[in-house]
Amino acid sequence: MTNPKIHSRHYLKFGHLTFILALFITCKGQKEMGKSDLTNDWIVQTVPKNEGTSIKFDLQNNSGEILTVFDPLEKSIFKKVENNWIKLNYPYCPCSSLCPNPPSSIDVETEESFEVIWDKKSIECNNSQPIYTPVDPGKYRISIRYRSGDGIEFYHYEFEI
Repeated sequence: MTNPKIHSRHYLKFGHLTFILALFITCKGQKEMGKSDLTNDWIVQTVPKNEGTSIKFDLQNNSGEILTVFDPLEKSIFKKVENNWIKLNYPYCPCSSLCPNPPSSIDVETEESFEVIWDKKSIECNNSQPIYTPVDPGKYRISIRYRSGDGIEFYHYEFEI
């Protein structure tokens, strides 16, 4: 017959080991899942273009791995109005124009850059004709959707005009 004290101590040690192992796995998983929050996959440099009428965003891949940018020709630009981000209308092919099919994604190698140029305007259509309207001063952000490893991420860069 086994000694009940030894038997319960064995379960107690096994229980502690299981708890510590579960805690380690949980913390490790959270760290990996929150990778984009802990590291910066992109370094952004803004450059005024055309005497300040446009802005060029150079987004350099700082992740140490290839990043895939989705819809690279679509500009996702938002303006902060009160506490909300409102998306500006700036489609790749405005007003049903005849445009070549854009690439669905591009790969950006480590230390390489992805470039976005914006003319600081929004676009509306009037009888299939684009009307470009300069934006007002304020707080804006550009957003890109990309794949990092196995996950889909969004990167937002805020700036002021």
